[in-house]
Amino acid sequence: MSAKDVRTHIMLDLEIAAHPLKHNPAIIQIGAIHFDIETGEVLKTFSIDINLESCIESGLITDSDTLQWLEKNVPDTLSASQNSKVALQIALKRLTTWLSSCHKSNQVSIKTNYPAARFDPTDLQVMIWAYGSTQDCRWMESAYKAADLRKPWMYYNDLCVRTYCEAAFSITGRNIRREVDKTFVGKKHDAIDDCKHQILYLTKCRDALRGLQGSAIAPVPVGPISESSVKRPRTVLDDNRSRMGLD
Repeated sequence: MSAKDVRTHIMLDLEIAAHPLKHNPAIIQIGAIHFDIETGEVLKTFSIDINLESCIESGLITDSDTLQWLEKNVPDTLSASQNSKVALQIALKRLTTWLSSCHKSNQVSIKTNYPAARFDPTDLQVMIWAYGSTQDCRWMESAYKAADLRKPWMYYNDLCVRTYCEAAFSITGRNIRREVDKTFVGKKHDAIDDCKHQILYLTKCRDALRGLQGSAIAPVPVGPISESSVKRPRTVLDDNRSRMGLD
C-alpha cells in the first residue's frame, strides 16, 4: 500500500501583463487554492488584485500587446489591477501569510487524523503546483526578488500540472486535458477559476493512473526527490512546523 501524501498542496495561477515567455512580468492577479491531492477538494482560497503601477515601479515589466489583449479579453481584471490599492510587496506578504496558515492547518489535521504517526520533515512541505514548468512559479520568483522578499517555498517544491498531464497521456493513452477542456466552470483567465480547472486536470490524471492498478492506489512520491542532501534555509513554513512539534 502506498504512503499517505500529507504534504500541503497549493495550486497557483497568475494573470500577468507581459508575454508569458518573459521571466519577470508584472503580475496583476494572484489566485491560489489549498486542495486535497487525493480528491481535489478545495480547502482554502486566496485571490488578490495587485496594483499594476507598483509592479512596474518594482522593476517588473509590461508590453503593449499583452495590455491590449487584457483590455479586449479581460477588461475587468485589468481595471481591478489598475485601481487596486494593494502594492506588490503587500500582496506577496499576504500570500506568504496565507501559505503559512494553510501549512499550519494541514499540520493540525495530520496530528488529529494520524496521532500515532511520525513523519519525516520532508513529508510535510508545501508543494506549489502551476500549469507550466517555466511560467507561474518562475514569475513568482521574480516578483519576490523585485519586492525584496524571500519566497516562502523551496525551488524543488515547484510542480507542473502540464508535465503531469503529459506523463499521464504517455502512460494511459488518454488526452485528459482535452476531456476536461470540454467544460470550463467559471470564467477563463480568472485566477481562482483557472486554479480549479487545473486541479481538475490533476485529479482526473491521478484517477486514470490509479485505474491502471485496479483498486490499488498509485504510489505518490512523498517529499522532494533526491534533495535530502540539499542544505536549505529555514522559512516561515518551517517555523510553523516547529511550533506544531512536527519536526
